[in-house]
Amino acid sequence: SGVRPVDMTPYIQELIDLAPESEAAQFVEVFPRRLANTVLRTLAISLLISGCLWVYLALRFARVIAHPIEHVTDATAKIMTGDLQTRVDMPENIPGETSRLLARFNQMAQALETYERERTEMIAAIAHELRTPLAVMKVRQELLEDGLIEFKQDEIGLLGRQIELLTRLVEDLRTLSLADANRLSLKLEPVDLTTLVSRIITSFEPRVQDLGIDIVSNLISIQLEADPHRLEQVVINLLDNACKHTPE
Repeated sequence: SGVRPVDMTPYIQELIDLAPESEAAQFVEVFPRRLANTVLRTLAISLLISGCLWVYLALRFARVIAHPIEHVTDATAKIMTGDLQTRVDMPENIPGETSRLLARFNQMAQALETYERERTEMIAAIAHELRTPLAVMKVRQELLEDGLIEFKQDEIGLLGRQIELLTRLVEDLRTLSLADANRLSLKLEPVDLTTLVSRIITSFEPRVQDLGIDIVSNLISIQLEADPHRLEQVVINLLDNACKHTPE
């Protein structure tokens, strides 16, 4: 049936009553109190040690997480000052969420650097293209002033084409500035994509013929909600690049 603990209280009390002044009786009398104090003291020390250990481990774990985040904070400050080449190191043995945070930060910094480089290159290219029509117009103006060429219809057409080019480049700069400011609005309306693309291809035919290029189209009827002006810009840019880089 199992062993049950024996209640020793009657025996201890009998021993105390028989010889209350003996050392054994006095020891037995104070023993429970001493035992309780010892247990409480041991429990308190154990709790204190356990608490200190948990605090230490928590601080170490927090440091493991906080250290990479401090690097992210420092790198963010550098990016805000324009240093887009800043990256954070990927230390080993860091928690998964912190590792993903560092990876996403580096991806964001890389995207910002790429975007800024492309924007700078685009502005430089547009500025270079702006100089060409301005130089042509300045030369023609000087020739007209010196009387070396006559002011005929052909000359008016040449100047008109240079003005159209300048207008297009200025519009490109305006579009770029609106996009940078997140103010590039779209005016959506029903658009027949086939009709739009066919019209642009027709406008490019004289140019591609001079370049010895053929444009072959295989269009299906597509109706969509879009900004026809912006969509036309996209298609024109694609065909313009194709004309520049396609051999005969």
